[in-house]
Amino acid sequence: MKPKVRRCNAKKHRIVTLLYYVTVNHTSTRICKKAFTNLHKITNGKLDHIGRQVAAGLSAPRPHGRGRHSSRPSRCSDDLMSKVCEHINSFPAEDSHYSRVHNPCRKYLLSTLNVANMYNLYKEWCTEKNYIPVSHRMYRTIFNTRFNLGFGSPKSDTCSVCDSLYKTDTAAHKQRASEGFAAMKKDRVLAQESDDIYYMQRSTCRKLYHYQSYRQVLPSTSVNSGSTI
Repeated sequence: MKPKVRRCNAKKHRIVTLLYYVTVNHTSTRICKKAFTNLHKITNGKLDHIGRQVAAGLSAPRPHGRGRHSSRPSRCSDDLMSKVCEHINSFPAEDSHYSRVHNPCRKYLLSTLNVANMYNLYKEWCTEKNYIPVSHRMYRTIFNTRFNLGFGSPKSDTCSVCDSLYKTDTAAHKQRASEGFAAMKKDRVLAQESDDIYYMQRSTCRKLYHYQSYRQVLPSTSVNSGSTI
């Protein structure tokens, strides 16, 4: 509404007067500005900002323009960001085998990589293609905000024996693991073709131990721990 009183010696007159209302029991009640800010838990600055936009004739306040103005000469352009994304996508990434249920979009890069190494390769890549590289901080920000990538494999995808034999001879252990997987496959096929043979996990076999007196049970192997049956 327009102000009712104007001071003649005022340096600047108000264009409009803002009134604040709340609805209680389907009835609109006028309250003061302080009560309105305390009720809605907002600051006077935010309320004044909305009031200026409403007084300018807008039906609704404009969304914030932070990060969208053109007064930042060092702002990273969309073209530079797309080149960073192109470089990160050039690294091969694999899905997790056992933790996909908890984070299906998570992918894993090689364990020998990290963001610092990737940024050094990115600078070499920009030099070859005559691109302007972004800063290390911007590269890391894009990596963390636009990608869901990890390094190495999750613990559920690794073998405890292979982890303990890292950088040593694991050929014998891998051979036993292959034989164990082959035995599991053979037992599973045998259980599918026979009505008297059942295939179940070892923990289940312990619970159903009293059934073994009249049923033949083929327990599964435990390849993750390195032991096979």
